[in-house]
Amino acid sequence: MNSPDFFRPGWVAPKNTSVSVDDLRVRICMMDRTDIQRVLEIEEEAFPLFPWTKDEFDRMLLDETVQSAVAIESAEIIGYLIYDFRKEIEKAADYIELLNIAVDIGHRGKHVGSKMVEFLVDRCKSYPDSLIALSVRVGNEQARGFFEKNGFEETEEEPDKFGSLSNENAVRVERIV
Repeated sequence: MNSPDFFRPGWVAPKNTSVSVDDLRVRICMMDRTDIQRVLEIEEEAFPLFPWTKDEFDRMLLDETVQSAVAIESAEIIGYLIYDFRKEIEKAADYIELLNIAVDIGHRGKHVGSKMVEFLVDRCKSYPDSLIALSVRVGNEQARGFFEKNGFEETEEEPDKFGSLSNENAVRVERIV
């Protein structure tokens, strides 16, 4: 099975990629280095205890299997999505690990996060049996509810998934596309 074009390095979302989110006009496009400062602000706001560092974002942008997108409204980045595409050999399926997703606090509750998930799902639909998966802290009820509303199912608990970052177990959530 060939990898979707949008997972290939250098792929850029069409400039007219946009979705209507309530009264917002949101455009979703691929992230680049110029977006990192704003993405870091959203990251630190969304994950104050364990935010990714600038070095982690820089490494992610250099990784050929990792892709990232930003949600933009009125020329301002209001959210981002980072995912890693790889072939799951034992399952013979395309496998997408959703590494990170966050929305600016002032735009939460307006379906921006759901539209970013739809952006990813839509690009996987032409590849049957694609699996989108991620791990969420067991106690993060808000995230667990968000992913359930967006068609993900909890599959297993993952003890010590986050190691020293959290004394909390994780739960694996997945969605087959």
